Amino acid sequence: MASPALALVSDVDLIAEYRKLGEENFTLWKKALDEFRVKGEVTGETKERIEKLEAAMTELSEKMLAEFRKLNEKSSRPPVSIANGRGYGGDGEFRSIGVQFTELADYKSYQANPTNRPRFQTTLKGRIIQPMELRAVNPFIASETSGIVYIPKRVGVFTQPTIPLVMRDLLDVIPLDGTNAVEYVIEAWQLNADYQIKEGDKKAQSDVTYTDKTAVVRTIAHYVVISRQMLADAPFIQASIDNRMVYGIALKEDKEILYGDGATGHLLGIMPQATPFAGGALTIDNAIDQVYAAMVQIMQAGYAPTAIVMNPVDFAGIALMKNTMGMYLLGGPPASEATPRLWGLPIALTMNMAPGDFLVGAFPGNAALFDRQQTVVEVSSENEDNFVRNLVTIRAEERVTLAVFVPAAFVKGTVMPPAALASGHHPPAQQPSRDRK
Repeated sequence: MASPALALVSDVDLIAEYRKLGEENFTLWKKALDEFRVKGEVTGETKERIEKLEAAMTELSEKMLAEFRKLNEKSSRPPVSIANGRGYGGDGEFRSIGVQFTELADYKSYQANPTNRPRFQTTLKGRIIQPMELRAVNPFIASETSGIVYIPKRVGVFTQPTIPLVMRDLLDVIPLDGTNAVEYVIEAWQLNADYQIKEGDKKAQSDVTYTDKTAVVRTIAHYVVISRQMLADAPFIQASIDNRMVYGIALKEDKEILYGDGATGHLLGIMPQATPFAGGALTIDNAIDQVYAAMVQIMQAGYAPTAIVMNPVDFAGIALMKNTMGMYLLGGPPASEATPRLWGLPIALTMNMAPGDFLVGAFPGNAALFDRQQTVVEVSSENEDNFVRNLVTIRAEERVTLAVFVPAAFVKGTVMPPAALASGHHPPAQQPSRDRK
């Protein structure tokens, strides 16, 4: 049975090359550590080879990430289709769900005659824009108004929440129609291909076992009660929908993708299914070593890691590591990259990752989020005693499910505490720039 996941990296040679470079890079780092411990320095040749290899790994990682983004844009964020034909993916202009809502004919009819009983809905025609690197686009602030002018105006334009949402952007996102569940299998292969010594000899046999799984679609929703006067204020309602209602759904989704326990009504997240960090025979002195050992563990399982997920507090412990001269090992602020990286992989920082936990994964092709229903916003006065109290209820909801096809492609663990980060040996490749060739 073929996996329903869409493979983002079509060129298998890229994956093989990345794995080969990773193994060679690990060998060189081990050599650098040995040289430093014995001689107190590392030869210029070793430094140069390490720098070239890391540059090559970064380039390959960016190529794979680019392919992932292309497919994710097509599957997760379809073009907006509204009356005037404009919107995100159309002429490139993003129109938020709040703007779409205030442009509904039913909403404008309510504006013209507020004595009508409000009852209307709209569906999100484009996901919140949060690419994994350099989230410079602010999709929450409406770029247009509905054309209705109010004097005076109510002060009610809310800023974008600051907690980054990253997990959806790491995954394949696949539209799902006509079903409330996804059936898939987890494969366990034992590859034993070998030479046929003599003609007529029995050939080597490989083994595979399949474990059937079902990912059930879950509903994530919430509602709020506001006054009819607030509903009549177009800028207020746009900001409320975009920056609060839709964001609340996305925030819960982000947490569920990471830690959902699979109980009734919940997704089964990646962390409960990921493979525990083993470390193997590698010598691990600090959290930087630990992350690389997790990458090696994924490589040994036959997959190319694509991203690291950490809590900002834990990454701060790594970013603040210094050598004996007081220089930051990772370059340090303000010289560090806008998007943090470690061992050539981007680090997705999110407060939804519990402090002390980390996740390294080969995300594309090995896990997928299925969109059964994108975010829908509905407004009604027909709820409890809304009518007699002159109130309306706004409800937002989405329906999604998550499937992890290859648990071995994800490694989870506990970050070594900051006290351990100050110890251990640091290779001279991380020394100040004046020591570099």
